[in-house]
Amino acid sequence: MKKDDKGALVQLQYGLEAFAPTRHLRKEDETTLNAEDTAQFVVLEFDRNEKKILVSHSRTWEQAKIDEKEAQAKETKDSVKKVQDKVEKATLGDLGALADIKNKMKEDAGK
Repeated sequence: MKKDDKGALVQLQYGLEAFAPTRHLRKEDETTLNAEDTAQFVVLEFDRNEKKILVSHSRTWEQAKIDEKEAQAKETKDSVKKVQDKVEKATLGDLGALADIKNKMKEDAGK
């Protein structure tokens, strides 16, 4: 990897080179990759005509965090749905019975 102020040229397989902007060279611990580091990268942009490949190391661990949050949200949503499915829902018949009970209570209170 060859670094400068704007980013780094990253050596890929098969003799290919890609560019990684400085903001995409961050590690999960907020430090920056060094020239001698070996790391995984995600391809952000590939332009065959311009012979340009844009990559990011940051997206590898950022995407893992996003996937984890989405999995937790789905799990929570599924749990809430299970609880809601188990809860009895009031019907019109139930409402009529409650109205009768209310009327009886009023009559009893009036006596």
